[in-house]
Amino acid sequence: MEIFTKENLPYPQKLVMVFAIIITVFLATGFSAGLSLAATRSDSTKTSGILAESLEAQAENLTVTLLGVTSYELTEIFNDIIETTPGVINARRCQLHLDPDHPEAGRVEWQLTFSDTTPFALESAIYNRLKEIADSDVTTYLTNGFTINLTDSERTTLKAIRPGQSTSRTLCFIEMNIFADSSSPKWHYNRLRISNNWLNFPNRGFE
Repeated sequence: MEIFTKENLPYPQKLVMVFAIIITVFLATGFSAGLSLAATRSDSTKTSGILAESLEAQAENLTVTLLGVTSYELTEIFNDIIETTPGVINARRCQLHLDPDHPEAGRVEWQLTFSDTTPFALESAIYNRLKEIADSDVTTYLTNGFTINLTDSERTTLKAIRPGQSTSRTLCFIEMNIFADSSSPKWHYNRLRISNNWLNFPNRGFE
C-alpha cells in the first residue's frame, strides 16, 4: 500500500490542501476582526450614552411665553428663533391660543431644555435676533422648509414685541401695542395687572 505524505501528494490534493489552509486563515482573521469591531462599537455606544446622560443631567428647563400675538406666521418665526438660539437643546410648543377678535387673550407657550447658558442670556439672545429681523423690515422669512410672507400689519407686530417680566424659570415676551392703553395707567394681560413702570423693575429682563 502506498503511503502519501505532504512531499509525495499528487498536485490536485496539494492544491486542495493549500486552499483549505487559506480559507481557514481568512475565516479566523475575519472572526477576530468582527469581534474587535463589535467591541469598538460597544465602547462607542457606552461613551455616547454616558455623554448623553451627562448633558441631560446638566440641562435645565424653562418656560417661554409670547402674549398678544394673533398671527400664526409670527409664532412660527418666534419658534424658529427659539430653536436656533445657542444653548437651546430642545424647544417644544405646548400651548397655542390665537384669537384675532381678542388679541389680548393670545398666548403661545414653549417648554425649553437648555444648557451652558442662563435664562437671561437666552432672553437677550432671543430678543436681539427678534430685533435684527424686525429692523431689517423683512417681508419673507424661511423656516421649516417653507417661506412665510409677512403683511405690513405682521411686520408692525414683530417690531412691537418686547421682553416682559422674567424669572429664572420663565421668560415672557409681549406685543406691546396690544397691551398699551394710553387711557389707563396699567398694562393688562391674562388677568394680570402689571404696573406701567414695569420697565424700571430690576427683574424685567434684558433689552
